[in-house]
Amino acid sequence: LATYGVDEPAGCYDDLDHCDVLIMWGNNPAEMHPVLFSRVINRRSRGEQVTLIDIGTRRTRTTGLCQHYLEMKGHGDLAIANGIAHQLIASGTYSRKFVEHYCNFKAQDDQNPNLHGRPISFEEYKAFVSEYTPQKVQELSGVSADQIVMLGKLFGNPDLRITSLWCMGMNQHTRGTAINNLVHGIHLLSGHFGRPGDAPTSLTG
Repeated sequence: LATYGVDEPAGCYDDLDHCDVLIMWGNNPAEMHPVLFSRVINRRSRGEQVTLIDIGTRRTRTTGLCQHYLEMKGHGDLAIANGIAHQLIASGTYSRKFVEHYCNFKAQDDQNPNLHGRPISFEEYKAFVSEYTPQKVQELSGVSADQIVMLGKLFGNPDLRITSLWCMGMNQHTRGTAINNLVHGIHLLSGHFGRPGDAPTSLTG
């Protein structure tokens, strides 16, 4: 609702068949959604290349099937998402065309707190995320600066198709609305949205 104005997931299961990169944000689909996750693993058995990244606070069965495991502190995902946004803007690899045509920016409105926030400019948003350097995100999240840079480069590559998955870990987060907004936001900022394989998707949807 806060991002799109409707309460529906942005992606669909077919994105798992088309993505080049699959990022699990604090969820464990190998055990919790095994039939769905097998679609991705079956692609590997056919010789397809798909990079799996597990971001979480503990290792799971999913971790063992991923090329990258980013172990974070609790609430570290907020800093990681802001760190990706910072890199996209600092390096100029965000999708200018997508942002100009389809995106507006908002911030939390402390005077009138609600889901929709208050309008801000792109420059204000840029200033907000500017402090989230890889080194700062490492301090806040426990994830190494090199791994944060890796995520930024992936999202900054328009030739890749990136799908993000999450479940109750994010949706029942004590900052659940914020982290949902941030992950949707980096997909919009980078333009990894609306094409087969490019989607932010809550599995509970």
